[in-house]
Amino acid sequence: MLANLLIARLPEIVRIETANAPPGHNTSLLDLATLDYPAAPGQLPFPIDREELFRSSRDRFVQIVFARPPEGEALEAVYAGLDAWSQLPLFGGYPDEDTDPWRSSAGPSPAFLLDPYTVEQAFPDLFRCDDDCFACVLNWAIYVHRSVCPVASIVLR
Repeated sequence: MLANLLIARLPEIVRIETANAPPGHNTSLLDLATLDYPAAPGQLPFPIDREELFRSSRDRFVQIVFARPPEGEALEAVYAGLDAWSQLPLFGGYPDEDTDPWRSSAGPSPAFLLDPYTVEQAFPDLFRCDDDCFACVLNWAIYVHRSVCPVASIVLR
């Protein structure tokens, strides 16, 4: 994902260094081709419901269904997390295998409360990216489940 975000901006080189590296620390160039996507978690504490796709390039969404209604700061944290995640496919972080990162994108709508238990992040008009992008949401939902508000299930389309 990081590699694709960088490639989408067409850098000539990328260099990542430790801020407080010891004197004489040897740095090396980052090989973008060797970086992998963060993997989807193996075991989830909640089920995933994958809805059948009518189109892969639009009318996509992720819904987080909670065991109890998220309110106040918990709801704001959920919105903020989904907003941060939606920027990754927007800027070319997850191109599908037939698309260059700079041609990949997604058009997220703001996350919203669909019903008292469900928060949705939708991509109604543009979703030109790989479904691997949902791995970030699943990993983040585990954190939300454990520390913000219990998650009952995730719906992906």
